[in-house]
Amino acid sequence: DILIDTVRSILNQTNKDFKFIISDNSTNDDTKQLLIKNNLFEKVEYKKRENVNKALDHFNLCIKETETKYFILFHDDDIMLPNYIDVMYNAIVDSNYVAVGCNAKKYQNNKILRNYCSIKRNKILTTQKELAYFYAKADVISLPSYIYSKEKIEDNFFSNECGKYSDAVWLLKLLEKYPIKLIAKPYM
Repeated sequence: DILIDTVRSILNQTNKDFKFIISDNSTNDDTKQLLIKNNLFEKVEYKKRENVNKALDHFNLCIKETETKYFILFHDDDIMLPNYIDVMYNAIVDSNYVAVGCNAKKYQNNKILRNYCSIKRNKILTTQKELAYFYAKADVISLPSYIYSKEKIEDNFFSNECGKYSDAVWLLKLLEKYPIKLIAKPYM
């Protein structure tokens, strides 16, 4: 049910000018069958991975295959609010940002619990220290709430050596050359 809600939230964006690819890294065809059952299969580009990859290897494969100027690595258990793509695209296009992240609301059992990040205003990060500070406080913008510039990330990929902190290490590496913008308002 969560996967179907996620897919519908993406298809229901106010901005329809984007490419939607589902990269299925599972061991079975349950995702494909769910999409077919809910009449969603024809509405997305579906890629079934021949070999099951570790999560970070899967992300890296998706990044390498990206052919668009900007991309989002959205998870199958998150929900985009209807104007997510509009806001994110408008924040990154024609900017010097390597990435733009928005806040998100933690939602559980039909109840909004809190915002993930406590920032009250938009913030531009220019140093690794600034981003590390957010991670040290466990006050972070979650990985699927970022849009990235394909050109600016160059050949930077996730490292399996960093374990569950790979997203933080990756973002810190991206900050070596370009700023990251954080949007205080939640759009997912």
